[in-house]
Amino acid sequence: MSSIFRTEAVALRISRHSNTSHFVAWLTPDRGQMSTLVKGARRPKSEFFGQYDLFQSCELLYYERERSGTHIARSIAPIKTRTELRHDWRAYCAASYVCALSMAVGAPGSPDREMYGVLNSSLDALASGLPPIPILCRFETLCMKSAGWTPGVESCASCGHKLDSPVAPNAPIRFDSVRGGVVCNACDAHLPAAADTLSLHSVNTIRHWLRAGSQHPDTRALEHPRNRLLEIRRVMGTFIELHAHSPIRGRQLTYELCSLAGQRRVEEGQR
Repeated sequence: MSSIFRTEAVALRISRHSNTSHFVAWLTPDRGQMSTLVKGARRPKSEFFGQYDLFQSCELLYYERERSGTHIARSIAPIKTRTELRHDWRAYCAASYVCALSMAVGAPGSPDREMYGVLNSSLDALASGLPPIPILCRFETLCMKSAGWTPGVESCASCGHKLDSPVAPNAPIRFDSVRGGVVCNACDAHLPAAADTLSLHSVNTIRHWLRAGSQHPDTRALEHPRNRLLEIRRVMGTFIELHAHSPIRGRQLTYELCSLAGQRRVEEGQR
């Protein structure tokens, strides 16, 4: 007989399984990624109608099936609906990418409370109307940390010496994605000329995000100049592709759409 378990979960992807059922991919704090079959969800009078949707946090009660890996949902109750995301297409695009990256780097079947906390705080921030670009940059940084690939910004990724402020505060700091972090001036000479660079301000921003962890970001933590976010976005793109071993579909399009809409808002405010 199958065991019954209860957990909190965020719906990452919902797909049609049959004429009457859904297949739902979840992220949970105690089981990591998992999938459930929601039988009868597509019926007009289903008990599951309106109880779950994309990006929602839910209480999930399910029958565990070890052999197939696809469990059977018994009941689902919404905890956070985040309906605001359906009224802001920029936030919706960003939320879709956030869930896609969670699925790409997460580990099925293993407790992942840190990743779950990062996902929840990012979806909450998007639903609250905060600007999506810094939320995406912050999420990518913390998501990679949760997956075990923390960007190194405290010590040199080559020699291991603790990093202090460079001699020239405005001098660029080299970031070696292969070694997984920034490098000191002594090791800088051994990097290829095309290696990514970050300003000291960008390095400090990444440090702040990593130290703050998954707690809900305040507005000040997301107020950064556009050029700083572009630096972090570029470096994290290379870092993710290298360590996740595959490009994340839709990343470039998501950033472009959110950036375009953000620029339009600035222009409209100046009129």
